[in-house]
Amino acid sequence: MCVWFSTALSRARAGSMTVFQQEVALVMMDTRDPHAAATAIAQPDYKLRRNASVYYLLTYYLNLRYAERHDYEIIYYRMDEKECQHPLWGARHPSYCKLTAIAHTLALRRHRWVVWIDSDAFIRNVSLPLPALLRAYGAPAEDDGETAAYFGWDSPYTLGPNAGFAVLRNAEASTAMLQSWWNVYSGQYGVEHAYEQHTLQWQVMHLHAYRRKLHTLSLRTMEPDTADAVVHLDHNAGTKTRLWTMAAAAARLLEGSSPEGMSAKRWQRALVSLRGASSDASAPGRSLAAVVRAVALDLTKRVARGAAAPRAFNPTDAGARLLGLPSRTRPGAHLRGMPLHLTNCTHSALLAPWQLWYATPSAA
Repeated sequence: MCVWFSTALSRARAGSMTVFQQEVALVMMDTRDPHAAATAIAQPDYKLRRNASVYYLLTYYLNLRYAERHDYEIIYYRMDEKECQHPLWGARHPSYCKLTAIAHTLALRRHRWVVWIDSDAFIRNVSLPLPALLRAYGAPAEDDGETAAYFGWDSPYTLGPNAGFAVLRNAEASTAMLQSWWNVYSGQYGVEHAYEQHTLQWQVMHLHAYRRKLHTLSLRTMEPDTADAVVHLDHNAGTKTRLWTMAAAAARLLEGSSPEGMSAKRWQRALVSLRGASSDASAPGRSLAAVVRAVALDLTKRVARGAAAPRAFNPTDAGARLLGLPSRTRPGAHLRGMPLHLTNCTHSALLAPWQLWYATPSAA
C-alpha cells in the first residue's frame, strides 16, 4: 500500500475509522455507452463517418487502461436523461450533473479516493499512480489528512480550478462540499458555460469551511501541447483536433499490436501518420479510423474478460437522495465566506436606470 494514502488512516480517530475496499475509483459519466459503441465499431462492415462523435469511447478506453495498470476501479455512469433537475434551481446541464455521480461513488464507501474525469478528458501519463501524479503537481509529499479535493488548473483561461479533473477524499468534508456546490444558486450557469465550474470558482472556493480544504494543482489540463499528465480537451478545439489528440494517445498504448483484419504494415503506416511523420495527405483520416477500430476491438476483448459495464444512472434522483438541501438548524452556516450574490429583480424599462436588486436567499 502506498505510504501517501495510508498515512491518513493513522490520523483517523479510534472507533471512526473506515476500512475501504479499494484505494481509488476513476469516475466518468455520459449519456452514451462506450461498450455499445465498441461493439458497433468492431463489426467488419462499420465505416467511421467523417464527423463521428467517438471521443467518449477513446477517453473511456484510455482511462480504463490507466485504471487496469494500477488496479483501480473505473466506474462509468450512463445518464438516462439529457439533463438533471435541482429542486429549487431547475434544469442543469449534464456537466453540472457530475456532482451527483461523484456523490454516489463516495456514498458507496468502497474507495479512499474518488477521481472524477470528464468524458472528454483522460490521463495521458499512464505510468504515474495517483499519489505520484498528485505529488508531481503540488500535493504534499505526505498526505495532510485535511484536503477534501484537488483540482486540475484551468490555465490558460483562468487562474482557478478546472472541474474536468478532480480528486476527492472519501470523507465527510468532501460530501458536505459537494452538497454546498450542488445547492448554491447557479443562476444562468445551471445551463450555460461554464456550468458547475463557474460556481466552483466564484462561490465554493471562497467558502470559509473549504477555502483551506480545496486545492488547485499546477496540472495544466486544458493545454494538451504541454507534457502534463492529464488532458482535458478544449471544447473550442474542433472535433478533428480533439480526436487526433486522443487517437495519438491510444496508438501509443496499442503500438505493440495490430488490430484484426489489418496488416502489420498498414497498422505501422497509421502509427507513423499519427506521429506526424507521414507526407500522405489522405493518411490522417485512414489512421484515425484504424486507431478507433483498434480501440473498439481491444475494448470488446476486455469486456469479454469481465470489464465492468456502464451503470444506468439517474442524476436527478441521486441529487435529491444524496445532496438534499442542507439542514435548517444553522441557517446559512454552510455559506459563510461566500461573496454577496446579487440578482436583477426587475425588467421594467422605467426602472432600468435605477436597478433594484435583492440578495438571493440561501437554500438553508
